[in-house]
Amino acid sequence: MVLVANATLTQRAFLSFSSSALLSLARFLVGFVVTPIVVSGLGLHLYGVWGILQQTVGYLALGDLRPVGTLRFSLAIRQHLPDVSEKRRQIGAAVLLWVGTLPVFFSVAAVALYLAPKFIDVDRDQISELRWALGVILTAVAIERIFSLPESVLRGMNSDYKAMGLSALSVLAGGAITAWLVLAGHGIVGMALASLLSVSLAGTVRYVVVHRVLDWFGIEWPSRDEFGTFSRLSVWLFLSAIGSLLLLATDMMVIGILFGPTRAGIYATTGLALRFVGQPLNLFLTSGNAGLVGLCGKGDWQRVAELRSEMIELATFLNIVLGVGVVVLNRSFLQLWMGGDFYGGDLLNALVVTSSLVVTLFRIDSVIVDSILEYRRKAIGQFYAGLIGMLIAFALASRFGIEGCVLGFLCGVITITIYQAILIKRHPLGRAQLRPYAGVRALGVGLLLLMVAFLWGDNVVVQTWGAFLWWGFALVACTAIVMFLFGLSQETRSRLLARILHLVR
Repeated sequence: MVLVANATLTQRAFLSFSSSALLSLARFLVGFVVTPIVVSGLGLHLYGVWGILQQTVGYLALGDLRPVGTLRFSLAIRQHLPDVSEKRRQIGAAVLLWVGTLPVFFSVAAVALYLAPKFIDVDRDQISELRWALGVILTAVAIERIFSLPESVLRGMNSDYKAMGLSALSVLAGGAITAWLVLAGHGIVGMALASLLSVSLAGTVRYVVVHRVLDWFGIEWPSRDEFGTFSRLSVWLFLSAIGSLLLLATDMMVIGILFGPTRAGIYATTGLALRFVGQPLNLFLTSGNAGLVGLCGKGDWQRVAELRSEMIELATFLNIVLGVGVVVLNRSFLQLWMGGDFYGGDLLNALVVTSSLVVTLFRIDSVIVDSILEYRRKAIGQFYAGLIGMLIAFALASRFGIEGCVLGFLCGVITITIYQAILIKRHPLGRAQLRPYAGVRALGVGLLLLMVAFLWGDNVVVQTWGAFLWWGFALVACTAIVMFLFGLSQETRSRLLARILHLVR
């Protein structure tokens, strides 16, 4: 493993992406095969209930202050330091904080179990099933926290790619379990059980891997000062996570409350195609995050600024290339894939695609803002942006329906994205930025292409998988050519080609 031992940041990013690509392929195969089974087995109403449950659990999971997420960030900053004892003490601080917050988590979980039928619309005879499903998912969350410890260590040390094969196999096994339990008629309780088993399997795999590739992995008791610093960081990242949930993981809950689980289910199915193609994209763009955080830890602002500019332009390029295809072909895709009327409409589809683009840009700067230790200001800004987005969503939903709700959350994401850019501009990193408006050109060209796709997309009606694949290839190829020639700057085009040649050599 000479390549791994002496890997440059570019090579490590490529290896991380290879791991992510394999994992994405496994998730795509599972999603493509299992999702129609789940939707037909549960029905649109219960499928919407399941989506609302997942977002509800996202909030409840914050009850332990997310120490494992803090650990990943803490190790990423320290990955270049030789002191392995300090890293083990960081792991010890995470475990100690997790144990200390367990009573809070279980108390919040008990309240949620009692209140669930009051904000999730189910029939009286489904209340017991709802509570059982929520209880099993919450158990999975509690177990996942300790099982995700090795994953966070591997990701923080930029070594998660070493678990790629076993991780992909665990995803395939989890999908098979989900399909079996749904086909057996176990409903959302079966879905929850599948989540519990999948979490346990994936966690066990990573425990095996981390012991093999990081011989220093272990736990040491942290000092009082180290635990205090770790806990304070966890609080700020916890507040940031609340804002992130308000912005990115509340839409199903709000739509379910305002319009019912069935409409929430249609909203979820409308976004499935984008989720399938967007997940590999996000994994690709985040595959170099640990290396980027490491550069911030070293204070190499010039390289960080260069990477940020490239990532913004590349993220816009890839989102537009995939987004144009989704805007034009999503209705046909859902009809071919699942049959029936699972499409929420052209305007909703276009808003979902636009939101995905803005969310990707937000996530790029979010990692950088945390890495330059502006997480306090980011947490406060993200929290208020989340509240703004939710308020606008409720205000617009009454007049414009689901589309207004999605537009409201989009406004919140745009707000925090601009705020994060301001924080970066005020930092020494901002002064090292040679291209402060990187991505503006790509964004302008891309939005124009999305508008053309939205206005012209109704003319494309695809009735066979062969025609769908032909149209998909043609749209991706044409959009990629236009974006490459007119959206990307000459400097970015040259650097991308140079990086590809470097990896090939």
